[in-house]
Amino acid sequence: MSNDRIYPVIALLLLAALTFWLERITRSPEEVPRVERTDPDFIGSNIRMTSFDEAGQPHYELTSERIVHYPLSDVTDLIEPRLLYETAEGELRIRAREAEAAAGLENVLLEGEVEVERDATVSDPAMRLETERMRYWPDTQRAFSDAPVVLKHGNITAYGNGLRADNISGVLELVGDARVQMPRSPRNRQ
Repeated sequence: MSNDRIYPVIALLLLAALTFWLERITRSPEEVPRVERTDPDFIGSNIRMTSFDEAGQPHYELTSERIVHYPLSDVTDLIEPRLLYETAEGELRIRAREAEAAAGLENVLLEGEVEVERDATVSDPAMRLETERMRYWPDTQRAFSDAPVVLKHGNITAYGNGLRADNISGVLELVGDARVQMPRSPRNRQ
């Protein structure tokens, strides 16, 4: 092989070696695969949180004996949760044995001895609702349950297989086989 033919081969080998070396030194370090965490990133006891509306006024207060947040699913478990809304008309209180809150408390699944109580007003008697399970949207004050419910409104008691409610508009709809117990009015007694 003559020198005229060997110089291009050597140049190509040097170019290939230089390219390989440049690629190795400029390569970003390999990323370590992220291990998905299933353990909580936050655990708290006797927690009190206040949510504020757009005007900066307190909207509702959430208290819980224990709170555990899981970052992977962005779910928060609450033990003995209590929600409190205070308005000019009175208080609305919601409580349960436990709850599971979706990301950012967008909605909360309350379970175990769920109770909702609203104070009496000048024109409306006190209201109490009992069920075993209810999904609640704190910001919009809407609720849904597919579990049996008992509603006591003054001296009227209503039963249903579930409910849909909107506290802001004041609409509560019993779902399924609903029945109502009302005391007889004085004009109907004879």
